[in-house]
Amino acid sequence: MKFRNARKKYKKKQLILWGMTLSISFIMLAIVWNSISNNYAAEIESFRKNKNEKFKQSSESPIEDQVGFNGLRYFDPNPEYKIRPQLILLSDSTQVTIVNNDGERNNYRRFALAIFTIKNITDTLTIFQKVLPKGKDQFFFIPFFDETNGDETYSGGRYLEFAKAPVPNEFVLDFNLAYNPYCVYNYRFSCPLPPRENRLALRIEAGERMFLK
Repeated sequence: MKFRNARKKYKKKQLILWGMTLSISFIMLAIVWNSISNNYAAEIESFRKNKNEKFKQSSESPIEDQVGFNGLRYFDPNPEYKIRPQLILLSDSTQVTIVNNDGERNNYRRFALAIFTIKNITDTLTIFQKVLPKGKDQFFFIPFFDETNGDETYSGGRYLEFAKAPVPNEFVLDFNLAYNPYCVYNYRFSCPLPPRENRLALRIEAGERMFLK
């Protein structure tokens, strides 16, 4: 009987210790996650601050009224919108024509498909590569529509761009970096309209919001 009671007490003690260990692990994970989130938010805010300063001061700024410019509007940085999608490179090099808001037409190639899930909704975006003369810097971008357009964001969609060719297992899709086309700030710019295949059936509450002149 004493042995049985001692065994029960031992099991109870083990459960308590296991529970405490698990709790500590969750607390440590929460601390690490908060630290990562805070660092990430600081990086995004720094990037946005630098962009505002360039738009305010640079002679190459797209802003018409630089004197009255008080900064761009954004959604709060949100790590949930920074994801690593499944990237499928496309071997078909057929050129695609994308029409701009002023009717201008430019040729692109479908470079890859990015398949991702946000808030339990899975969708796909096409990454386009602009057809440029040899020797020119490569340009990869994603023009996209989502359910915030016309309300919280520009009705003509937003963009993500990449200086280097996206690579499978390394590519990161960060909607916190989504930005407005320059024609939002100045009617003199000609901007590609997102093709139908890049219309998302979800709200991307990240990145740049509607520009208020």
